[in-house]
Amino acid sequence: MYLDYFNNQPEYIFKLMPGTRYQGSKRKLLPFIYEHIKDIKFKTVLDPFGGTGSVTSLFALLNKRVTYIDILNCNAIIAKALFHSDSKNFISEAELESLFARNNKVKYKSHIEDNYRDIFFTGSENVEIDTFCQNIERLSDEISKYVAYYLLFQAALSKRPYNLFHRANLDIRMRDVKRSFGNKTTWDKPFIGHMKKFRLELLNYREAAESKVNCETVIVKAGDIFSHADSQSDTQFDLVYLDTPYHRKPGSPGTDYFNFYNFLDALLKYEDIPQLINWKYANRPIYNPMKPWFPQDNIHEAFKDIFERYKKSVIVLSYRSDGVPSPDEFKELLSATHSDVNLYEFDNYKYALSKNSESKEILIIGKPA
Repeated sequence: MYLDYFNNQPEYIFKLMPGTRYQGSKRKLLPFIYEHIKDIKFKTVLDPFGGTGSVTSLFALLNKRVTYIDILNCNAIIAKALFHSDSKNFISEAELESLFARNNKVKYKSHIEDNYRDIFFTGSENVEIDTFCQNIERLSDEISKYVAYYLLFQAALSKRPYNLFHRANLDIRMRDVKRSFGNKTTWDKPFIGHMKKFRLELLNYREAAESKVNCETVIVKAGDIFSHADSQSDTQFDLVYLDTPYHRKPGSPGTDYFNFYNFLDALLKYEDIPQLINWKYANRPIYNPMKPWFPQDNIHEAFKDIFERYKKSVIVLSYRSDGVPSPDEFKELLSATHSDVNLYEFDNYKYALSKNSESKEILIIGKPA
């Protein structure tokens, strides 16, 4: 069984999972998570804040049946590319290059160049994105489209300072100054160059994973945890893994993934971009910024609701030690519905863009009462 192989070589996961450029990704924490779930008996998993799919990948590699959910459409597309692509019928480099070539018989729209000029990318790069997003409809099947979007997203993230879209800061990349962060060579590398690299990375993952993972056991959905759990059957999972956006401290807004990655979601709604943009904000999001997954004044009730909803499941929660609720509050909340509640800390992990060196990654596990 692959489970035995994984027990002997936990670092093998890193050779399979493509790299991520995503805020809050748990990819580097997979051995820590695995260490504390490996003795739990479970067959079905809900990952309702799926993000990059790293933890879903871990569960899939352990031969579990996983339901992945994420509220961002771009993340759901990433998951579909990871878990439903076929290495035997994979988009070729030639097909990829053709998506940047303009057809003289087609009148192309310019939604990116018109609406995001001098915001995230250069004028010529905006034209490339415009071309790609309209040509992608020429691909013959949905899986190829998922993979093409996946590659575009990874390239776009790589070319952005901080790998984010929360600020209109193209000038950071374009200034001729000394920098203490980032890599201008990476920022200036053409989209197609990045995408060819990520194509090979994804292809290698798929080829290696196909003998280990039955992708038919991974269900991918776009949505949120509350709208998903609308029937009794939806609440029946052996294990629920929670990696919610966190609130840093009392009074602060929650981590706003809509604002971080709204541009990627906009690309999936290409035809509607002019009508969706909120012109009030400099980064021109299609969602209002500062919209956390749940307001902080109700955050305790939100977790209480989730724990009650999945009281028959093992709860595995990733969070930060300096967040709201606090670790002690989490233990109290979870103890109301679950037994044998334990908290584990991961000491040697540095958060990107965080100035709090005392903050630690924590894992809280509660078993059904």
